[in-house]
Amino acid sequence: MNIKLSRGGAIQNKACDEFKFWQKPNVSHMNNRDKEIYILRYQALEMYSAGGRLRDIKELTGIAPPQVVSLAKRCLEISPDGSPWGCRALLPRIRLAPYTRIAPPSNCTAGGRGGYAGSFGWTLDKYEDLPELLRKKIFKIEGRGTVYEHKISAKTLHSVFLKTLRELGAPIDQWPFTAELMGARTISKYLNLIMDDNFDQAVQVNEESSARAHLKVGKGVCTNLRSNEPYDVVEVDAYHTDCHSSVEFMTPEGLLKAVRIERIWLIALIDVASGAVISYILVFKPEVNAEDVVNLFRLALLPNRERPLPVVDGLIYPEGSGFPNEVIDECKGALWSTIKFDGALANLAEKITDISRKELGYSWNVGPSQHFERRASIERLYADFANGIFSRMPSTTGHGPGKGRADKAEQIAVTKRIIADEIRHVLDVEIAMHNARPTEGLYMSPLEYIRQKITANNNHLILRKLPNADVQNSSEILVRKQRVYVRGGRKTGRAPHIQFARVKYTSDQLRQAAHLVGKQIIIEIFEDDIRYLNAFTLQGESLGKLVAMGHWADLKHSLTTRQAINKLVSQRVVIIATGQNPVQVYMEHLTTKNKAAMKKSKSPLSPRQATEAKRLSDETGLSLNIHDAIEGAEYPSVLSIDPESISHSSFAPMPDLNKLLGKNKMR
Repeated sequence: MNIKLSRGGAIQNKACDEFKFWQKPNVSHMNNRDKEIYILRYQALEMYSAGGRLRDIKELTGIAPPQVVSLAKRCLEISPDGSPWGCRALLPRIRLAPYTRIAPPSNCTAGGRGGYAGSFGWTLDKYEDLPELLRKKIFKIEGRGTVYEHKISAKTLHSVFLKTLRELGAPIDQWPFTAELMGARTISKYLNLIMDDNFDQAVQVNEESSARAHLKVGKGVCTNLRSNEPYDVVEVDAYHTDCHSSVEFMTPEGLLKAVRIERIWLIALIDVASGAVISYILVFKPEVNAEDVVNLFRLALLPNRERPLPVVDGLIYPEGSGFPNEVIDECKGALWSTIKFDGALANLAEKITDISRKELGYSWNVGPSQHFERRASIERLYADFANGIFSRMPSTTGHGPGKGRADKAEQIAVTKRIIADEIRHVLDVEIAMHNARPTEGLYMSPLEYIRQKITANNNHLILRKLPNADVQNSSEILVRKQRVYVRGGRKTGRAPHIQFARVKYTSDQLRQAAHLVGKQIIIEIFEDDIRYLNAFTLQGESLGKLVAMGHWADLKHSLTTRQAINKLVSQRVVIIATGQNPVQVYMEHLTTKNKAAMKKSKSPLSPRQATEAKRLSDETGLSLNIHDAIEGAEYPSVLSIDPESISHSSFAPMPDLNKLLGKNKMR
């Protein structure tokens, strides 16, 4: 095509070469007036880039020749993204470059409104070191040993700005010193502009850990640990409820009394590929420990799970809902290959990272600290539960100070009788429904995803299970093992026995094995029920089931309960004599009314006492009954005992050593 150069010259030639590559904005949403202006300008540039004459362009569009050339120059300017502005420069009221002031700021009097346009840019240009000094302050890169505030504010930056200008010798009769606010609003806008232009660095330096964790999300970089197969990768985490609840105790008057508990922990094991919850437990304790995580693993391997008591009327499990090991035969006793933990101490204990790992054969991955997004599946699950169940409770504590907290949440938990067993029932049904509910990511339910993966390709996928293990005896899985010495002997007249957690154990077989006295044997400890211990010689010969001596064998109790009782005995808070059941004594200690405390609170028991009592009740089956304190007792829970029986008890209080030493000196 023969291009006839007109008034544009080289500008027109360049436009001819680049017009077809210019970005074309979408103007369908603009008002009619602005759209008309843009269309006329576009037509003018289209004709101009095709070699049209400026006179013809004016006749068709009404745009004067100088304006056409000016528009072409605007379109050819380079935008911040590195490409020409193109047809974007034809939009009405669009500014291609910020205003640049040439003259020094006017010496206006304080309170004046004119003469300051572009003063901040002019100041930054004049004092070349100023922008870098402000940037270092914003992003905390001044040097080692410098102490910074957590997140710099506009007020702080404004103070630094004025101080720096004085140090650089800026005259005090010019902007910003002569302005009413001394440039405070300008500095605030500048701070936000710098933060936006350096988004990643601003988040890393000034925002919370959750914001920093999200930086790496959504960048198109796939994680190295991925899974598309069920039970390949699972996630474990613990979450404590954000709503108050209570438990019901029977008072001495025969009435039910709701007492607020301190905390309920939810620990879940979730399959990453499908999003199905494999198992979960509720823990009534201030904090969770490694044994709680081990119990979670045991429940995942049980062929038949015991559902909570149906205490909420009308609440049913939908057909086909449940847990994978309940509704899918291939998932009974199925093992996982990799577990993703957070950095909690309970997850890093030897029971998890060594003992359980060796028995179940999984690998574990903790991931970087404070990066919850690495466990996205379980974090999303807990977020759904928090928003869908706990935050809707009338006793919710909300999501933070002043965010969704119910008024008088503690009192509502008691007066409205928000019972923990009801929360357990509701949560169990919700988790079962979650597993059977279609999701947007899978377009099917987690359970259906697992089924299809197992049956695909002629049942090609075979889930890993414990080798040579009978799943029906899964209660014997993940048992703690320990070496202990056999005690006793002919000289003392005591039959062979062992001592574990300050209690003696023996069996008929061990009593007949006097040759083992003074030697080590191996015991297996199932920490949920330590009434009985399995014992073996170092050569593997069975010594039968060792039974705890005395009343320790009467009630099921965990190692946690035994340790709590032993601690109270050592502190002489409770005294256990022959003929008394230690676990019942501990329950009475927890559920004894403290009259001194009742004067300050309407509740007969503290939330911590009620929480521990609820845990013990679930563990042993003991009823929750409130007991009256013994009149005249030093401690509200000290039990009166027969002094003659103390000598036969291994839990007699320690004698007064000072008195004994005094008697020895007298001798």
